[in-house]
Amino acid sequence: MTKIGKSYFKNRSSLVLESGLLKVTVMPIGGRITSIIRKDRKKEYLVQQQSTEHISGKYDGKYVGCGPGGFDDMFPCIDECFYQDYPWKGTKVPDHGELWGLNWDYRINESSVEMSVNGIRFPYLFSKSISLVSEDTLSINYFVKNLSWFNLDFIWTAHPMFITEENLEILLPEDCCRAINVLNFSQIFNRYGQEFNWPDYEDNNGTIHNLDKFRNLKNGSCEKYYFKNKLKEGWIKLIYPSCGSAVTINFPVEKIPYLGILMDKEYFKDKLSYIIPEPCTAPYDRLDLAKSCGNSSTLSAKEILKWNMDITIE
Repeated sequence: MTKIGKSYFKNRSSLVLESGLLKVTVMPIGGRITSIIRKDRKKEYLVQQQSTEHISGKYDGKYVGCGPGGFDDMFPCIDECFYQDYPWKGTKVPDHGELWGLNWDYRINESSVEMSVNGIRFPYLFSKSISLVSEDTLSINYFVKNLSWFNLDFIWTAHPMFITEENLEILLPEDCCRAINVLNFSQIFNRYGQEFNWPDYEDNNGTIHNLDKFRNLKNGSCEKYYFKNKLKEGWIKLIYPSCGSAVTINFPVEKIPYLGILMDKEYFKDKLSYIIPEPCTAPYDRLDLAKSCGNSSTLSAKEILKWNMDITIE
């Protein structure tokens, strides 16, 4: 049976969902899932801010400078850019989207926490229902509605920052075999847009890099890439050898057809190390790039889109 109640997390109001095995903490500030703990293992799986008090996001601020951590939803895109088409042509989309810098409305039900927020520069309603559907599984049901009579281009991207460890293993569907580099911070890739084989990548020096292991990264390195083709299966598994546990993420490929992977080992000034599996509606972090490559996602006038994501701590 799930217990749901109010609490405090780093001196901020929070909501807690708790089963026999999991304890999940959610904050109305930013709609962020800040903590997922497997109680019998006494293990936290989400990256935590290093400050003693929670640092809240600021609307239209820089995500990296506003205390990243936990699990945010990126919408209507990730990278700061300008909307291309009428009637919002020239409107700036904030860095990492609008949602993480806003206060969300919430309601506690018998078995779930319902959260919602309205767009600021774009007319939409974004909501999610968070529940523990079994002792070891967190389920998130999403709902987004275009409130206007115009089509709205968007990218939704899950942004869960999972803790890493040496030899962390990444398991993906078999069709995740060809990827495209989208960051220039990596110490092994040559350029933005470079295509390569996954998981065994051979660099220009003939060195083989096993991209399905976190040990591949050197200190001060950050990599991000998207798999080139739409997924045929929607799942990701992270295996933690130190404690014999695994995180499995499941999502519907008919709604969420793309996947990105970001791995960071103390590159940014906060010196955090993490892995972010990024199921998404469209790749490349920017609306204009996704559209130019024919991979964009669009909400038609007044359209409603629903999807779900399950996270199991095995």
